[in-house]
Amino acid sequence: MEEAGAGAEDPAVEAAVRRLAASVEAERERLRAAGRRGAEEAARLAAELGQLRARAEESCRAERAKIEEEWARLWALQQQMTVPRASAGAGVLRISCCGREFSMPRAFLGSVEGSYLNHMFSDAFIHSIPRDSEGRLFLDFNPDCFAFIVDWLSRRQGRSDAPFPPVPPEQQLGVDTLLEALHLMPFVGANRVSPTHGTSLAVLGSDVRATLDGWQVVAAERPLGPLGASRFEVHVAANTDSEQGGLAVGVCGRVPVGAETCSLHLQHAVLYVSGNGPVGSALAGHNVQKGIRLAEGDVLGVKYDFGTRTVQWYYNRAFVGTSSIKAESQEHMLALYPVLALRCRGQHVRAEFGGVPAKGPPQDDRGRP
Repeated sequence: MEEAGAGAEDPAVEAAVRRLAASVEAERERLRAAGRRGAEEAARLAAELGQLRARAEESCRAERAKIEEEWARLWALQQQMTVPRASAGAGVLRISCCGREFSMPRAFLGSVEGSYLNHMFSDAFIHSIPRDSEGRLFLDFNPDCFAFIVDWLSRRQGRSDAPFPPVPPEQQLGVDTLLEALHLMPFVGANRVSPTHGTSLAVLGSDVRATLDGWQVVAAERPLGPLGASRFEVHVAANTDSEQGGLAVGVCGRVPVGAETCSLHLQHAVLYVSGNGPVGSALAGHNVQKGIRLAEGDVLGVKYDFGTRTVQWYYNRAFVGTSSIKAESQEHMLALYPVLALRCRGQHVRAEFGGVPAKGPPQDDRGRP
């Protein structure tokens, strides 16, 4: 009986095993099919990705070519609008400046690339300049002022940092205005305290230190300009006499010399004296806050308005008033030099010419302070 039962179970087991094997094989086939579909999908995606990459690269190459072509066009245009430095064989410019003739090698303009004067005589614009009956390029500039610029350009051929030639006070405003109009001021260089002053002050760039007691006065190397350069600031690094004042800042119609460098009694000048207020032989009147004591960290700003002939004062960048200049002094103050006066050993100030724009005085409906 037991042997018969065992034999009867074998076919059932074998059938179950066969069904299991068939099921496993079916699952394997399903997985193989899924793998084939995955491989086909991966191949399709890879092909699409390759096509997308190829199109993107082609588009990038096309855009890069367009950009390079545009840069080349802009570069060529810039070259046409500029007289380059390497223009030794560019010939000589014959210029009639309000009837006065100037002959200037075109190569002179290579040292002031980016200026309007350079652009004027470039290939792109030189044909737009009118000519007189003799074929000379006609410029409607003040010939006396333009002569200083031509002289300066000549000096720059041998020395790129050549200083601008000295200008008489009566012509300074005209020269500065022309320099500003031709965008040549950046090439002239920043103003600074004059290193040749004949005082005991120690001057380095625009840093001034007092080495002895007693008033010592020093001026800037160049006068104030007619536009943005018409302002300057004086930063107080140290004032050993802040209680008594001992510092003065202002403008003067000339560079003090001789005995003037040891006194505040300057001709044709307006100064603000620390602890006191505006003083000077040219002072007509003012509404400036008095008694400001300049201490370490303070900043005194000065701005000259060429239109109204007034001096505007700023204390720590805040407007503190305006002073006017006497009518009889104005003809002596066509050029205004920033001046600094120190009285006590150990005082230290730093001048910044051009300054930082500060909020000015209230103006009326005509733009007047």
